[in-house]
Amino acid sequence: NGCDSRPVVFLEGIWVGDQYRQKGVGRLLVTEISNWSRVNGFTEIGSDVEIDNTISNISHIKWGFEEMERVVYYRKKI
Repeated sequence: NGCDSRPVVFLEGIWVGDQYRQKGVGRLLVTEISNWSRVNGFTEIGSDVEIDNTISNISHIKWGFEEMERVVYYRKKI
């Protein structure tokens, strides 16, 4: 997940309703998660976003996340 520390807090599936977007709700949630993580001894928060989810990618950058890597998933049906 691009983080150096273990264990790491992982932000999974954040979603903000349309009526609350562009009002700082996402930033508030991430700030609270960051504060909780810091108080509890964590030094990083990991997260992932699908490459084509432009809104979430932009939001993560605004919230202070940095892109660490891109991954391609493969599968083989058997």
